Parts: sequence; C-alpha cells; structure tokens
Amino acid sequence: MVIVLMVSLMGGYLWWETSRGAEVTWRGGLIQDQVVDNQSRPTPAPATSDIPLGIPDPPPTTGGKYQFIATQPNSAAPVTYDPCRPINMVINERTMPSAATGVVEEALNELSGISGFRFNIEGYTDEGPSKNRKPFQPERYGDRWAPVLIAWSDADEHGELGENVAGLGGSARIQVSRSHHVYVSGIVYLDGDDAARMVTHDNGRAYVKAVVLHELGHLIGLGHVDDPGELMNESNTGLFGYGNGDLTGIAALARGQCEENL
Repeated sequence: MVIVLMVSLMGGYLWWETSRGAEVTWRGGLIQDQVVDNQSRPTPAPATSDIPLGIPDPPPTTGGKYQFIATQPNSAAPVTYDPCRPINMVINERTMPSAATGVVEEALNELSGISGFRFNIEGYTDEGPSKNRKPFQPERYGDRWAPVLIAWSDADEHGELGENVAGLGGSARIQVSRSHHVYVSGIVYLDGDDAARMVTHDNGRAYVKAVVLHELGHLIGLGHVDDPGELMNESNTGLFGYGNGDLTGIAALARGQCEENL
C-alpha cells in the first residue's frame, strides 16, 4: 500500500479593527496542499468504532457556496477525517487572553454538534507552533498520529501570525489507496495579541469564536469561498457563525468513510 504524507498549508485569517465598539473586519489568506517528504508513520491502529461516532446535521435546503481544500483522486468527494475515530487535540494556552477562556471548547462543541465529529481534548501541551509541524511525533506523543495542536501564539513565536493574521489552520493527510486520502492530524494557531484586542469590542468574544470556527473549518477540510454570507469567505464583517454554504460543506465532510486501520 502506498503511503504519502501530505499537509495543507495553513489558511490565514487577517483582521483589522475600526473604531472601538464598531464591527471587527477580517480577511482570510490562501490554502494550498504540499507534499511532505516524510514516509514515517505510526503502526496502523484499528478504529474505535465501525460506524460514525456522531450524526451530522442535515444540510440546509437553500443555497450558499462552499469549497473543499482537497478532493479525492478522480472524484469530487472531499478529503476529510475518519468519522469513526475521535479527532484528538492538545492545547497550548501560552498567549490566550483570560477573556477568551473556554472559547475554543465552545467552538469545538458547536462544530461537533453540526458535523458529528467527536473532538477529544487530551489536555495541555508546551508544544509550540511551527510552519511544517510533523503529523507523527513518536518522541512526544508515542506510536500514533500526533493530536491536532491548537496553539495560542503570537507573531514573535510564529511569523505568519504577523501583519494582523489572527489565525491559521490546516490538516495533514495520507494516501491510503490509489483513490482515497484521509486527514490524520492538523493545527489551529491563534494570535493571542489579536484576540486580546478583539475582545475589547462589542461582541468581542463572539468575534474571537468566529475566528476559531473559521480555522476549525479549515482543519476539517473547508476552503475559502467568495461569498460574503459565509464564514469561510476570505473577508468577513459581523459574521459569528457558519452560513448555509459552510453548513452544506461540513455535512459533506462529515460523510467520509470509516477506515479499518489508520
């Protein structure tokens, strides 16, 4: 069986603020796929269930645009996570503002309810963000895929969070057969300095949560769209939750196939 490690480059989330109390506006960056020259992987592990762990919400009946970061070879079906396994995560809270305490957990609960994906926060870590984070780190996480890293960071630690980039997100995928890829690990990086400024605005906590939801959308496989009515649009003003197109895309991502071993 051919195994190819690949990674989605991180989708940026630019933001800027108007006068205090006015709406906070942000604009996203680009997402691309990159082949990683690394053939190492953990010992394949059986799934925890032979059926999806959760049931996704039905997609909306009305419109909206969505885009996938990657699709399966010779197919329009998206690359996504295995719905029969929990998506394990660790959190680094180094720069998290106190006013944003719990916002990541709230966003994960919301996305879990929509998608049926089960997010398992294992605990906290001192692992910092990196541009090319390895999805297999046996020295830190043992013989398994590394959990998703959600890291509160800043521009000094991770340069791509400079220039008003409030968040980055993406996932690593492997090719398990000629016609099927699956995500196995990923990252969400959040700029604590930007979040600290956001929460001073009216609805500031909701703006921070929207950034987290946007980056979690990238994590599970959503790309950017050119519809201002969608949270996955590159430019967003005043959106606090997913639009109809986002929800339709999430419903498709939640219908991935279960993997016997991964």
